[in-house]
Amino acid sequence: MKEKIVLITGANSGIGKETTRALAKKGATIIMACRNLEKAGPVCEMIQTESKRGGLHYIQARWIPTCGTSGEHKEDGIIHY
Repeated sequence: MKEKIVLITGANSGIGKETTRALAKKGATIIMACRNLEKAGPVCEMIQTESKRGGLHYIQARWIPTCGTSGEHKEDGIIHY
C-alpha cells in the first residue's frame, strides 16, 4: 500500500476507523473524511502512534474535493462507510 493515497469517509469510528488503522499499518497515505473534526483529531493521532508513521490527514466530510480531474492530484482509492 505504500505510495497509495486513500480517502476514507467515517474514518473516526467503527468500520471506517478499523479500515484506517489497517491501511495505515500497511503504509498507505490516508485522508480521513469525518463529520466531527473534534473526534477525528484524537483518532488520527492514535492511529499515527499505533502505526508508527505519518501520512494521515483529516478533513471535514461535508466537503470532499474532486480529485484527479486536473491532473494535479489523484487518489488511489475511496472507501465509504
